[in-house]
Order: sequence, then structure tokens, then C-alpha cells
Amino acid sequence: MTLSICVRQLCKFAIDVVLRLCFSANLVVIVTPQEER
Repeated sequence: MTLSICVRQLCKFAIDVVLRLCFSANLVVIVTPQEER
């Protein structure tokens, strides 16, 4: 396995994790009442 392939897989994994975190964060913002701000 070459370094470039490793980097590509790491980038794909990182992007997937970031997207999941953003999605879950959006759900939390939608679910929680806005009065707390």
C-alpha cells in the first residue's frame, strides 16, 4: 500500500466522520429548544 492511497483513505474517513458529526450536531440543534441561547 502506497502512501498516497493511505492518505486518500484517511481523507475519505475524515470527511465521513466530519459529515456525521455535522449531521448529528444539526439534529441536536433542531431538537433542543432555542430558549437556552
